[in-house]
Amino acid sequence: MNALATCIQGLEEATLQELETHLHLPGRVSTPGVILFSPSTPESLSLFTYTSRSILGAGELLNHFTFTTLEDLTTRIKQTSSTIIQGTFAVRCQRTGSHDFTSQDAEKILGEHLHLTYHLSVNLTSPQYLIAILIRNNQCYVFLDYAGFNLHKRDYRIKAHPKSIPPTLAYCLLALSAWKPSQSLLDPFSRSGELCVEAALTALGIPAGSHQEHKFQFTRFLSFTPPWHKSVQKKLSVFCVDPLYANLRDCQINAKLAGVEKAITFSRTDLDWLDTKFPEHRIDKIITHPPEHSGALTEKKAQELSNQLFYQAAYLLNDKGTITILTKKPEFFQKIAAAYTFTLIKAYTLTSQGSKILIFKKTP
Repeated sequence: MNALATCIQGLEEATLQELETHLHLPGRVSTPGVILFSPSTPESLSLFTYTSRSILGAGELLNHFTFTTLEDLTTRIKQTSSTIIQGTFAVRCQRTGSHDFTSQDAEKILGEHLHLTYHLSVNLTSPQYLIAILIRNNQCYVFLDYAGFNLHKRDYRIKAHPKSIPPTLAYCLLALSAWKPSQSLLDPFSRSGELCVEAALTALGIPAGSHQEHKFQFTRFLSFTPPWHKSVQKKLSVFCVDPLYANLRDCQINAKLAGVEKAITFSRTDLDWLDTKFPEHRIDKIITHPPEHSGALTEKKAQELSNQLFYQAAYLLNDKGTITILTKKPEFFQKIAAAYTFTLIKAYTLTSQGSKILIFKKTP
């Protein structure tokens, strides 16, 4: 069978790594944020949809083509097979790019085709099968949606800071930084804790879909038993740090709901006191989304924080340690990193968000 997974544009590498880890399969980037692969069975696809931490959605690919006009789209979309649909259905379209039609037009074309040609019943409120149309410029993908909701959502995340990052992005930061559960990890600006919670969930082998099995669309047409995982309260070297008590409390609440509170060390610590809390050269990875110049933070204060961050990184990181920064001002951080003798080793661009991930290592 052919399948599709959607992910954060620019961070496809993290999803390709998960495909290798979970399914031992290669994947192919078809267009930014869209990966095609070939699982052996619907069950293996459902398991990947349930366990993956980096994807936004996944499903069985029914049709894929390029088009130029609405007439062209209509002709090609009507070639979509419906042999696997054995119950009620609905069609949903997500579209980016400039077109002479709307998402509703595309939904109507495919919906009418499936209803009139194959006599399938429509149920817009609670369908057994959800058919997704994904249009990216002149590329169209039609697939049987296995998720049914945006997988960046996690049930543990009831507290969210205005500047916090989605859990899927948090996991990608971990994966692209090559963090391993045996390594120490520090986030000095944890906000609501997504990075450390995702690290702990990964280390303890708890699937991304754990405790929200009922939400997945594939449970309406496939028999699914969630994979068993042993509840282990293992203490990790994951340090969730923030200068504000309110933020740290939000981190603890989210971690408790995720079932990993005892695996993480929480600390309310100002950035310039980190070297009093941790031994010199003992941290493997610093991964964070530092505050940047905005209406609430002056340029001078942002400069001071950034300088202090790399000063602390130089003290805390071991010889093989790295610091990963999520930022919308890459040149700003590259200049400061160079002043503290850090070398840029990898960079990723989040195409749709205007941000970059910068990974630095200490220069010997």
